[in-house]
Amino acid sequence: MFLRSLTYVRSYYPGGNVNVTASTFSLYASTPFLANPTSVDTFGAQVQLRLSPKFIVGGWFGYAKAYQGRSANEAEILNGSVFLAFPDLGKKGNLGGIIVGVPPKLTGNDFRNAAGVRRFDDDTTFHVEALYRYRLTDNIALTPGVIVIFNPEGNENNGTQYVGVLRTTFTF
Repeated sequence: MFLRSLTYVRSYYPGGNVNVTASTFSLYASTPFLANPTSVDTFGAQVQLRLSPKFIVGGWFGYAKAYQGRSANEAEILNGSVFLAFPDLGKKGNLGGIIVGVPPKLTGNDFRNAAGVRRFDDDTTFHVEALYRYRLTDNIALTPGVIVIFNPEGNENNGTQYVGVLRTTFTF
C-alpha cells in the first residue's frame, strides 16, 4: 500500500507574536523577520510504503516561503524526514520505529537585523528518534523512546541533546 498526501497552508502573523514553525527547533525559522508582520506559503508532501505486513518505510518534506509585511524581504524554510516502522513487533498491536530528519531550517533570508546581519541557520540540525509502542491492553499503550538532536538551533557549536520520552496512550 502506498499512501501520499500533499498539503498547502497560507498563514499570516500580524506582528508581535510571529511563530512560523510553532516553536519547532530553530528560532530563526520560527521568526525569520523577528516580530515583524509575516505571511507564509507552506507546502508539504508525505509518502508511506508498506513493503510487507511487518515493514513500512516513509517520509515527508516541507518547504515554506515567508514574506515580511510590505517589504521585499523573503525567507525560505526547509524540513524533511524519513522513517522505518515495524508493526506488530514482538506482538500484535506493538510498533517499533526509527525516524531521522531535519527539523525546520531557515536556509535563506533577505532580512537583516538592526546590526545588518542576515538571519539564517548556518549549520543543519539533525533529529534522530527511536521508539517502541507496547500495547498493555486494547485501550492502553506505553511508548518509551529516545530523541537525539545534533547541532541544536542550526549551530554545530551547540552540544548534542538527548531526550528520553515515555508516552501513555489511552484509547476509548
